[in-house]
Amino acid sequence: MIPRLFVLVVDPDPVHRRSLSLILRQHDYQVTDAGTGLDALERVRLRIPDALLLNPDLDDLPGTELLLRLQPHTFPVLIVSSDDDERKVVEALDAGVSDYIIRPYRENELMARLRGAMRRAGISLGRRQLVAGDLRVDVSDRRVFIANKEVHLTTREYQLLQVLASEAGRVVTHEQLLSQVWSPSHAEDIQYLRVFVRQLRSKVELNPKEPRRILTALGVGYRLVPILAE
Repeated sequence: MIPRLFVLVVDPDPVHRRSLSLILRQHDYQVTDAGTGLDALERVRLRIPDALLLNPDLDDLPGTELLLRLQPHTFPVLIVSSDDDERKVVEALDAGVSDYIIRPYRENELMARLRGAMRRAGISLGRRQLVAGDLRVDVSDRRVFIANKEVHLTTREYQLLQVLASEAGRVVTHEQLLSQVWSPSHAEDIQYLRVFVRQLRSKVELNPKEPRRILTALGVGYRLVPILAE
């Protein structure tokens, strides 16, 4: 399996930060975030990202100053901002940022522009898959196969399975699943999660009443078990 690409999200607004991070995780990227320029510099010191999504309106230092301090790192930088002033857009692109995305954005367009920026930077995207026993999640086009037979899932069912598959063999807590598949504001809606797990089991289990693939960790969460073809 191709290692997941790592993206740093920098935005002073916690709502925007969480929204971007959630979208990226749903597309199988590893994500870390920062709310200030100094925090961003520390994140890069600990681990150089494959790409940076930046709202330049930071409280502690201008976005241009942050980019200067990040030199000579050459990972692609995409500005994500509500400011659609043409002069600022042109200045940012002339300064070397890879792209400028204006809020509100469409999710698929955002991800396409991120992929394009990484390809131009020479980063190999490959065909991204999660494999757990006979189950295969093709992240590139959001398709799921069990023993090479395609299983058709709803968007939420797919997102839930993707998170479980990315942690195959390990327990994923209720809070983690609800936060990543829905949003942090749903982190306590455990009954809501149970409904979707039941729906997912009806499609990926031979006998949903006696699940072998998606197991319950009582009071904690769920675990996807890699099993051989039936």
